Amino acid sequence: MAVCVGLAAWDQRQPGDGPLGLAVWIGRRCWPYPPAIAHDPTNLLGRSVFVDPPTREDRLWAIDQTLRSPAVATVVADGRGLTMAASRRLQLACEAGGAMGLLSRPLHERGELSAATTRWLVRPEPVHEPESCEPAWTIELLRRKGLRPMVEGARRWTVRVEDATRLVCLDAQAADRPAAAAREAAAQIEPVARRWG
Repeated sequence: MAVCVGLAAWDQRQPGDGPLGLAVWIGRRCWPYPPAIAHDPTNLLGRSVFVDPPTREDRLWAIDQTLRSPAVATVVADGRGLTMAASRRLQLACEAGGAMGLLSRPLHERGELSAATTRWLVRPEPVHEPESCEPAWTIELLRRKGLRPMVEGARRWTVRVEDATRLVCLDAQAADRPAAAAREAAAQIEPVARRWG
C-alpha cells in the first residue's frame, strides 16, 4: 500500500494548472493509515477522500464515477473480484476523466484478465540490517500493453524510503544494466520516485 501512497502523492497536473487534484481511496482494504500521510508535502491527507461502498457493484460504480471527475487526480481502489468487463469500463473512465486509476488486487487474483495498461506485483523486502528501519519493496512489471516480454528480472526493481530525505529511491542494480535498460527502468519507475512525507 505504501507504493500506492507514493503514487497518490504525485499529482499529474502541470504547474499552473490550478490546485492539486483529489486523491480518492475506495474500499477500506486500500485505505492508507492517515497519520502516515499527514506530513506529505503535497497535503495528501488534506486532499484525500475515503469511500467505503457496501457491495462490489457499489464499489465499481464509485470507482467509475470518481475516475470521470475532473477534480480527481488519483483513484486508489480495492479491485478484488472485478471482471475483465469491469476493468475495461474503468479504463474508459480513466480516459474520459484523466485521473490515474490504481487497483489493488490480492495475489490470488494475479492471473485474472484485466484491461489495465500495466500490471505490477509489489512485495515487501525483508530488512537485512536490524538497525535499519527503511522500508523497501520489490516492484515487478508483469505486463504493459505494447511491450515485448523480456528476460526474467529485467523489469524488477527494489525501491526504498530513505530515512533522512524521505525520498523513494531506485536500487543500484538498475544503474548496472545496459544504458537502454536503465533508461527504461527509470521511465517505468518514475511515478514512484517522488517525494512523500
